[in-house]
Amino acid sequence: MATQVRILPAAQMKFFRNTADVEDLIRKTIATYGSAPEHNYYWYEYCGGIAEFEDANTDNQKNVFVLWPDGSGLLTKENSKEFFIFSEPLAPLEKRIAILNEYLREVLESGKAEKVTLELETAEHLELVRSLAEELKALPVSYILTTPIMDLAKFDPELPGKKFKYIRKAEHKFKREHEIEITDAKQTPKKELHALIDRWKEERKGKDRAVETEYRNIIEGEWRGTDHAHVFMIDGVVRGLNAGWRIPNKNRYYAAIGVHDYSLPDFGTLLYLEDLRWMKRQGHREADMGGGEETLTEFKNKFGPSRWYKTEIFTIVKK
Repeated sequence: MATQVRILPAAQMKFFRNTADVEDLIRKTIATYGSAPEHNYYWYEYCGGIAEFEDANTDNQKNVFVLWPDGSGLLTKENSKEFFIFSEPLAPLEKRIAILNEYLREVLESGKAEKVTLELETAEHLELVRSLAEELKALPVSYILTTPIMDLAKFDPELPGKKFKYIRKAEHKFKREHEIEITDAKQTPKKELHALIDRWKEERKGKDRAVETEYRNIIEGEWRGTDHAHVFMIDGVVRGLNAGWRIPNKNRYYAAIGVHDYSLPDFGTLLYLEDLRWMKRQGHREADMGGGEETLTEFKNKFGPSRWYKTEIFTIVKK
C-alpha cells in the first residue's frame, strides 16, 4: 500500500536557473538544512553548474535551485529532458519526502522532464517509492554506493595489533624508500595537478565512477569550498592529493577527494591513512570516507570503519 504524503501546491516552488546569482541563498539553505556530504555550494557548482576548467565537459548540464517558502530546497540539475536531484533534500527530515514528491509531479507530469535520477539512502529511497503518485513509477536501482564511517575518537593512528600489521609494514617500507612532502594544493601549480588527474584517469581500473570534470573544476576554482587540500610530493613529483570539508550541522568530516596516479605500490594506503590522521588531529569526531562500489569498498574496509551506509541511485519516470 502506498504511503500517503501531503503534496504541496506546485506554485509554492521557485526555480532559480542561474545558481551563481543566488549563491548566498543556496549557501543559507545549506547552512540551515544541510546534512549530507555533498551539501556544499561549490561542490554542487563544480559538478556541472560551472566550467572553471576550459576543457571540462559538463554535457550541457545546467544547475537549477528549487526553493520552498519555508526555506527548504533541492539542488537539481537539468540536461535536456533528463533531470537529476543532487544529493539529499535540503529540508527538515519530516518534509523531505513531501518536497521530493511535489518536485517529481511538477517536472514529470508537466512533461518538462522525461526522467529524474536521485541518490538517496536506502530507507529514504524505499519511503519515496512507497509514496509516489499513481502516475509515476520507480525504475530498478542502477547501482549502490557503500560508504564507510570512521569513528575518529576510537581510531588509533599507530594502527596497533595484528589486524593492521600489513598496513604498518607497507607504510614503513614506503617511507624508507621514498621522500615524502605534504604541501598545500593552493600553492601547487595547476598544470601539475591537471597532469596528476590525467594519469589517474588513464590508470584507473575500478568500476567506480571517475569524476574528472569535478576535479578539473575544483583545481581551477582554487579549492574553494574545501577545508583542506593537501598535495603529496613523492620524490619531488606530485603523485596524490586529499581534500575535503566539514559536513554541515554534523560533527563529521567528508573525505571528499583522494586521488593518486597508481604509480607506486601501497601509496594509496598511505594517502588514505594520512587523511585519517589529519582529520583526527583536527578534532573531528567522525569521518565520512565517501561512497564506492565493490573494489573501493574492499580497500576502505581494511582501516576498520565503525559502520557503513548505502546510497541507491535510481530513476523516476511517468507511467
